[in-house]
Amino acid sequence: MEGVLWEITPSDEDALDRLEGYPVYYGKKTVMVEHQGQHFRAMVYVMGSTMLLAPPNNYCYQTVAEGYDKFGISRHQLVAARQYSTKVYRKKFSYTDHDISKFG
Repeated sequence: MEGVLWEITPSDEDALDRLEGYPVYYGKKTVMVEHQGQHFRAMVYVMGSTMLLAPPNNYCYQTVAEGYDKFGISRHQLVAARQYSTKVYRKKFSYTDHDISKFG
């Protein structure tokens, strides 16, 4: 998985928590990542298993896509995640393409 590694302050993390909807929509997890041959502990947001997996709305998707582009990250994993969430949402709730278009 590709991503961007940031060094953040506690106030940055508080702001990110609000933006990501922590702890209602996302939980946090510490993972080990490798960057330029060095290993770092990193915090990531993860969707909880009790949360409804729904496709992101257009604004959210475009915001993340712009970040991928800015940092030269392939959109492959982003597109795959959106397709997967759409498939799961359709299957679970038997929604049509028209219904799902409300989400983006």
